[in-house]
Amino acid sequence: MDGLSWTSTSTPLLYPRPYHFDSDSIYVGTIPLSLKTGDFLFLYSAVNSDDDRTRTGWTILDAVNPTIVIQRGNESIMSPKLDWEQDIYLTSIIPDPYGCPSDVGDIIGSDFVSNAECFIGVYGIYEIGAVRVVSSWIDDNSSSTTPSSDTCADVDSTCPSMASQCSLSAYQPIMCKYCQKTCNLCKNPKCNN
Repeated sequence: MDGLSWTSTSTPLLYPRPYHFDSDSIYVGTIPLSLKTGDFLFLYSAVNSDDDRTRTGWTILDAVNPTIVIQRGNESIMSPKLDWEQDIYLTSIIPDPYGCPSDVGDIIGSDFVSNAECFIGVYGIYEIGAVRVVSSWIDDNSSSTTPSSDTCADVDSTCPSMASQCSLSAYQPIMCKYCQKTCNLCKNPKCNN
């Protein structure tokens, strides 16, 4: 990719999901933001079928092939709460030039502080406001969250939606850790059961 030209794919990046906040339609969001992992955080706008108000969702896109969705949130990160609030369109977001605030542990929990990345942005259509978005994960190699072969299970509820990545060797370490049942990796010696 040279940043100037690209090939249009015939497959949409995201589809509406029944019984979720994005069940009716999905709209373009902010530009994808590069994370410490190399992957991309993509925030998008969505409408559910219960009302006509727009919410903000998130997904993590693969660093090597950003058309691959690694993870997608089941709940919106921003949504109208009050009767007078209509739509929450996150229109722009950038890495916070000052980094994360000193109290980020109070916001996301102390287990997530070491990998926290903070972003700031603006949202609006009918209302205008500023927002801080914090992205993080727990990377604890000392105590494995990989299920044992006796209790083969998926750790992440989004594994069935990522089944297409099970056969890709680049994804085997993460699938071993989080999606053993979906990927049929319970007895795979490479998963260190």
